[in-house]
Amino acid sequence: MNRSERRALAHANRNTNSTPPSVPAVNNVEEPVTARVKPQISEAQLAANRANAQLSTGPSAASFQKTSLNALKTGLTGRQVLLPADDAALYEAMVKEYQEHFLPCGPEETALVQSIVDTRWRLDRFPGLESALLDLCRRLMLEAAPGLAGNPAPVLEMQIRLEHEKKFRNLALQENRLVRRRERETKELRELQAIRKAADAEGKAKPRPAEAAKPNPVSAAAPNGFVFSSSQIADYLAALTPENQETLLTEVLTATASAAETKQTAA
Repeated sequence: MNRSERRALAHANRNTNSTPPSVPAVNNVEEPVTARVKPQISEAQLAANRANAQLSTGPSAASFQKTSLNALKTGLTGRQVLLPADDAALYEAMVKEYQEHFLPCGPEETALVQSIVDTRWRLDRFPGLESALLDLCRRLMLEAAPGLAGNPAPVLEMQIRLEHEKKFRNLALQENRLVRRRERETKELRELQAIRKAADAEGKAKPRPAEAAKPNPVSAAAPNGFVFSSSQIADYLAALTPENQETLLTEVLTATASAAETKQTAA
């Protein structure tokens, strides 16, 4: 077999291997879709389902009230400042003391004073909270490791703070946040009051339009109690003629008599 025959034989083998197998015919007729039939339930089961649905109407008023007090565990956050165990009379006395000290004017200054009081009230809780946290962590550590009870108190406290460092750090972060808030609001209040007082002082120093139109009064009267001095009066009389002097004297006497008569009638 020569070279040409071998090539022809290889070509024929390739054609034979590449022929795809026969594919059976596919029936393109679609089968009808059977509708799903919803299972029927009895009237008793339907009534039971409706009764169960009435039981799931959401949280009750008692649940709302309970969850609203979640922020009152420490009293450091949340809108409610007073805890159920706080002294309301002492809180009111603090509010009155701060109002008398700052003397707020207007809604902005009043709101800032109230916020400063609330922040101060929360800050006063930290010594008690830290002491309570230390006592709680001490009991937890001694329950887990009773052998630590023999350690000196300072050593045990240091071990507690190291073991529960995250709790004490969170408490310190809350305290620092409130301190910064009080400082910021106190500064804002003092700035508002300084601006208001400066505006009031400027309004009082500025003359009114009616007063500004008036001529300036004489700064000081003469020693004799009149606007003109005695020498000025003498010079004026000396410059008058005898007839004018007599006329002036008559007018003065008439005015004096009329004033005396008016005074007696009033009396």
